[in-house]
Amino acid sequence: MPILAVIGITVEGQREVLAFRVGERENQMAWEDLMDDLKERGVEKVGLWITDGNQATINAVEHKFPDSARQRCIKHKMDNILGYIPKKQQEQVKPELKAIF
Repeated sequence: MPILAVIGITVEGQREVLAFRVGERENQMAWEDLMDDLKERGVEKVGLWITDGNQATINAVEHKFPDSARQRCIKHKMDNILGYIPKKQQEQVKPELKAIF
């Protein structure tokens, strides 16, 4: 069972869990329900969403918070790039990727 989570970062740099759900699946409706919960509790605007590459999450953000910016998670982006690198060379490439991102 997936756990859907929205984690915010305060101006002081502290991470806070804003909402989470244990769901049957990670689909757009589940993400939209979670975002509706945020809105019902007073969240009107989100400056930046950082997501993995899950299309359901992306669609939900675009539907529920259309004025928000969205960025791909750097960790997930690096993992995807490393997937194209032969295993024997991945450890050598990791520091170079970190320098880029």
